[in-house]
Order: sequence, then structure tokens, then C-alpha cells
Amino acid sequence: MASGDVYRAAVLSPAPAPPPPVFVYAPHDPDARASVTAFQALSIAVGVGTVVSAFTGAALGLASAAGAAALTTLRRVRGGAKHGAVLEVHEGVLHVWCRRRRVLRVHARLHEVADVVLDVKTIRRVQESGSPVPAVRLEEARVGPEIETARIVVVLEDGGRLELTEPFFAHLDATHWLGRVRVFLRRHGWLPVDERPDDDPADDSADH
Repeated sequence: MASGDVYRAAVLSPAPAPPPPVFVYAPHDPDARASVTAFQALSIAVGVGTVVSAFTGAALGLASAAGAAALTTLRRVRGGAKHGAVLEVHEGVLHVWCRRRRVLRVHARLHEVADVVLDVKTIRRVQESGSPVPAVRLEEARVGPEIETARIVVVLEDGGRLELTEPFFAHLDATHWLGRVRVFLRRHGWLPVDERPDDDPADDSADH
């Protein structure tokens, strides 16, 4: 081969990597979870420390209280991390699993998924006062400002709706995850129904 032929030779680009078959949707609400965790850990730690101190002494009671607080926090964090869903695409079929119990919630062909949207709800949380006395905290509680929360919903062409989580989460966090879910599905060839061409072969195959 002449030296000039090197520049005329076709350059083969590497084949694109296949999209990942599994996507884990793991929402979290760190502010709400942290406040509940701290309150529960403190209450349990005080109770355990008081009981142990009464029978064994202050030193062992303090150690027991610290251990109880750590265990409560760990269990709460692990429990909160189980919200969400696992989305899996195999041979053009979408499977949605419950992340907590690994239960199959729905399976549908990608062309049967019309859209993935947000279900938005406005709430007003009750804000307790900073008093160390629980009864006073509740008595002086006030209603906070309106807050938008949301959850992700898979909408099927037959009108079915699948909420990926039962609880609602912070709107900003839900919006972030919505984009990631839609990108995952698009990488497998999915398009929302309003973006599909009129001669979409998927629609023709569904009629036969």
C-alpha cells in the first residue's frame, strides 16, 4: 500500500456501547428523614440509658444510650434508602420492580409506555417549636409555607398509571430523577407518544 493510501483508508469507529439494562430509582428526602431520625434516636437513647443506669451504673448506661442511638439511626437510614423502583428493559419490554420487596409491579412493551410524568402535590408541613418539652412543642406548633412535592408516574397507552413510589418527595429531587428515568428509556429506543412519527412501526405491529 502506498503511503497516500493510508489517508484514503476508512477509519472504523468502535461500536457504541449498549445501554445499561437496569436503572435503579432511589429517591430520598434528606431533610425530613434527618429530623425524624434525630428525634427517634434521642428518645430511644434516653430511655435505654435511663433503664441501664438504674441497674448497672452511669458509665454502662451512657454506653448503652450511645449504642441505641447509633443502631436506631442506622436502621432508619437503611429503611429510608429502600424507597423507589428498579426499571429493567429486556428485548423491548419494560419491567418495573418494587425496590423494597423486589416484587414485579408491571411489565409492558416500550411502545405501550405513553409518557413518564410527575404527579405534583402541594403540602403544608406542621413545624414544631424548639421547646425540649414534647407537649409544648405540639402546643406551639404552626403550619409552615406551601411546599411542592412530587412522585414519578409511568403512563401507559391504555390509560393505566404506575406510581414508582407511593410517597411524594421533594419536587426538585423528583424532577432530577424524572430526567434520568426518561434518558434511560430513550437509550433503549423509547419515545413519548407525542414525539412519535405518524408511521411509527411500533404502532403498526401493535395492530397485528
